[in-house]
Amino acid sequence: MSSVIDNIIDQSDRYDKKNIEFEQDVIWRIRREHDSMNRDILSRAVSVDNMLTMQTMMNGISNAYTTHTNKIKSFLSIKLQEYADKAYENVGNLIDIGKETSGNMSEELQEQRKLVYSDDIVDILKQNMFAKITGKTLKQIDDMRSKILELMLAGEATKQNVRNAIQNVLNCDKSYAELVAQTELSAAYNMGTIKRLKEYEKVSGHTMKKYWHGFKYSERTCEYCRERIGGVYSLDDESETLPAHPNCRCVWLPFDEEWDKSARDLITRANMLNTMYSPEMIYTRINNRLGIRYGKYIKTQPAADYLAGDRSTKVIDALRDARENYISDLIDSFDIQSDTSNTAMSQEFNEQIEFWKRFVATKIADGDDTVLRSCKDAISGVMLLPWSPEQMEKWNKLLSNIVDNVS
Repeated sequence: MSSVIDNIIDQSDRYDKKNIEFEQDVIWRIRREHDSMNRDILSRAVSVDNMLTMQTMMNGISNAYTTHTNKIKSFLSIKLQEYADKAYENVGNLIDIGKETSGNMSEELQEQRKLVYSDDIVDILKQNMFAKITGKTLKQIDDMRSKILELMLAGEATKQNVRNAIQNVLNCDKSYAELVAQTELSAAYNMGTIKRLKEYEKVSGHTMKKYWHGFKYSERTCEYCRERIGGVYSLDDESETLPAHPNCRCVWLPFDEEWDKSARDLITRANMLNTMYSPEMIYTRINNRLGIRYGKYIKTQPAADYLAGDRSTKVIDALRDARENYISDLIDSFDIQSDTSNTAMSQEFNEQIEFWKRFVATKIADGDDTVLRSCKDAISGVMLLPWSPEQMEKWNKLLSNIVDNVS
């Protein structure tokens, strides 16, 4: 019966792959708007030799801030709601898994799927987000005004010096909007989770609890979270909230003691899962989470750091290098050599086969079975060209590798 929390954690990790994609898309769009804002602000730099010129320029800069930050706020408001909705739906599925695994299915499952989600759940998050971004904006405008005033009083407020002063302010905390977005998205997700658990508790009559899920293996996991991962709290216990800190990726998972009467043993086992991952378990989890096949090519520490939420350049580079190494080895394993015959079709064959070997290996690495299946039809079409028997044998060999690697 202790497989209940195991299954919930595993499925939660699968959701995390799509959650990360969602978050990265949001961050990318914020970064794009932020860069657009910076260009707009820098374009307003002029030589300043009197207060009227300075005030006119600062008004333009303030207007640029307002325009672009309003776009960021509006976009984030939508995404916070979407993310809370996503958590709400995911947790409903996790509750289903808990009921199914424990063999405790009932009509109440059908009822809890019909619950209507409240649209006002993230209003407080939106207000908090607006306050943080607005506060940072006002501080940056004040910093610019102070630095430009100093230049003007010293008779050094040339256009280039003003531009440099503005750029220096923009460079400070340039990822602040992204940090706010990441943290508030996490908060929205966990709020959606708690909302779902409370509504399910009301419908089912079961006393639901929240299980602190994170990843203890990596040294990058903060000590505060490390000590609390695996803990079980009542839904009304507000002594701990998630995210616990900026960029925290810990999440609440559903926990019902009815799923396992020996709750103490269940919690102990769940904690062990979080603290004693072997390298094999790390690779299995990262493959499942990202839907990839090259987990074992990633060094253990970067893989563990990624699972712990680290998205630093060092970790991302490790994943990228592992992918390339896997693809290279996979291409070699196909054992499909170039055509050395000096025929009219040999050059065409070599160009085609090199492209398709790389393409197929890439899709195998990324676990893209849908595209791999389409590759079979595409390559079959290419095989209609007038290839030699030796060339046809190599095409068939590539098709066999596709079949062997499609799940």
